[in-house]
Amino acid sequence: MTKVKIDFDRKLDKKLNKNPTIKSVGIIYKTTNYNLFVLNAINRNINPARVQHFVREYKKRNIISPIEVMRSKDGKLVILDGQHRYRAWIKMDAPVYFYETISGDDSTQGLRQRNQSKSWTSLDTVFSFASDNRNPEVQKQYRDLQEIIMLTQEKLGRVPLISLIELASGIDKALDQKIVYAKHDFKNGLYQTLNREDFKKVIERIAIMQTRLTKPVNLTATMFRGLFTLLSNEDANAAYLAHCINQDRLAFDAIAASNDNVLVAKELFSLYNTKATLNRQQPISIAMGLDGIILKDKHYKLYLKNEKGKKRS
Repeated sequence: MTKVKIDFDRKLDKKLNKNPTIKSVGIIYKTTNYNLFVLNAINRNINPARVQHFVREYKKRNIISPIEVMRSKDGKLVILDGQHRYRAWIKMDAPVYFYETISGDDSTQGLRQRNQSKSWTSLDTVFSFASDNRNPEVQKQYRDLQEIIMLTQEKLGRVPLISLIELASGIDKALDQKIVYAKHDFKNGLYQTLNREDFKKVIERIAIMQTRLTKPVNLTATMFRGLFTLLSNEDANAAYLAHCINQDRLAFDAIAASNDNVLVAKELFSLYNTKATLNRQQPISIAMGLDGIILKDKHYKLYLKNEKGKKRS
C-alpha cells in the first residue's frame, strides 16, 4: 500500500489571524488509530465508487475536510458525517482528521435528518430505517418495503422508485387503493406498507405481461401506476392484456407517451375491454370520478388518484 503524504498541518492564514472579527474556535484532531471509529448504523451504505473518488481527489489536489464524529457511551467515535472520507483515509494509509460535534440534537432521527440533507436517495432512507433496531415496529415496516423493492426489481428490473414506494403504501381494499404522497412520513419513520401479498401478486401479473410482449413496456412512473391499477383487479388477465398490446402496438405506444396517470389507466382499460368484448370475454367495469379512475367490483372499489391527489377539472 502506497502511503500518501498530505500537508494538512499548515498554520492558519496570517491574514485571518490578524482579522479582529475572526476567532479560532474548536479543535481538529488527527489519528492513525482507525479502530477508534465506528460507522453510524443509520447512515447510508458505503459506496466504493465514492470512496475511490475521494482517494483520487486527495492524491491529485491534496485537499481534505475533517469528518464529524460524536462520542458514544463506550468511548467510541461514531462517524456522523464523512464515512466515505474515513474509508479513503484508510485506503491511503493516511491519518484521519476529525472534530467532535457540538450539535445539540444527538437523537437517532436528528442525526438521520442531518445526513439526509447530503443528497440521500429514497433507497438510502429505506436502508437506514431498515437497519435501525432501536424501534422494532418502524424497522419492520421498512424491512417490508425493502423486500418489496428487491422483489419488484428482480421481477421487473428498474422501476420508478418513488412510484413504487407510494403504491406499496396504498393497497388497502377496505379503504380503496390510494397513491399516498406522504414524503414527510416516509423520511420520518412513519411509513407503513399495506397488504404486501396483494402487492406481490400485482407485480407478478405485470411480470407475466412483460414476458408475453414482443417489446416489453417502458415502465415510466405513469405507465407503472396505470398498469398497477389495471392488474390490481382480480379479473384482469395479464397475458391477455399483453396479447391486446401486441395486436395494437401503435395505440399502446400512444398511451405510453402520456404523462397523465389517469389517462394512461383509462386508455389501458379501454384497450383491454375492447378486445375482451370482441372475444366475448368479461370486460372490467370502470368509472371516472372527480379524483381519478375507479374500478367497480362486487366487493370493493379500486381507486387511482390523480397526480399529487389533485382533482380533475
